[in-house]
Amino acid sequence: MKIFKNKTPLLPLIAIFIIISCRNDFEATAEHMSDYGWTLYEQKPSSQETLLQSHKWFLDASTKDIEWKDAYNGQGWSKAKLVRESSLQYKQALIEMNSGIESFKLGLTKKEDIWNTVDVQSEILAGLTFAYKGYMDTTGLGSQFKTSHRMVVYYGNAFLDSNSGNFQPGWIFSHDSLINHLDVRLNIASSYFALSKFDSSYMQIEAIVDTLKDKYDTWDNFPPAKMTIVSKNIPTLKDRTNLLAQLDSIGIILRTK
Repeated sequence: MKIFKNKTPLLPLIAIFIIISCRNDFEATAEHMSDYGWTLYEQKPSSQETLLQSHKWFLDASTKDIEWKDAYNGQGWSKAKLVRESSLQYKQALIEMNSGIESFKLGLTKKEDIWNTVDVQSEILAGLTFAYKGYMDTTGLGSQFKTSHRMVVYYGNAFLDSNSGNFQPGWIFSHDSLINHLDVRLNIASSYFALSKFDSSYMQIEAIVDTLKDKYDTWDNFPPAKMTIVSKNIPTLKDRTNLLAQLDSIGIILRTK
């Protein structure tokens, strides 16, 4: 006599129960959320939609753990990339850039995670130089012109100080290998030039050239060997023209590196 007319195999039921239990037990951490945010950030080709999704994951990470430093790092970089690569209206671009800057600044107040192999502090400081440069590219000349350039110099030098002695082979952004410490130096040099601190600008250029000259065999007298800074703030017009040409040339080299 059959006691059970409709037998259900026992093993599949147990397997289903285990799977459901595991799913219920798993809960994504702030680190998991940030990691996925970076996966979207690195996705190629990039798109406005993908970068907005990336930023949302970083926001969720900071909501999950308000002390997770890398979440704010990701928020800042994703907003900076969004403004750089998307055709946003002026007001929207300004809002997004300001949002990224504030996220970076908040990230600076958070402690490093001792188990994180990425130097998040350096990434935030570097990101702030790009963010303020992007802010100027968005707003153009205006009341915040000098302030923004001063911020590029301030955070750029803080970045260099935090990485002193670590420039062989040097800092490279962990989520985009085309961005490195030379790009940060170029931002600093450009801002020094805009602030009429031409000697400081030239010092940054020299540091970049010293790093690059071993890579390129022919410089065609670049930078000009006879460039002479007459004084700290009032070089000759020829010197200033040469300096600006060097900034442009280095920018082209770094964009094609």
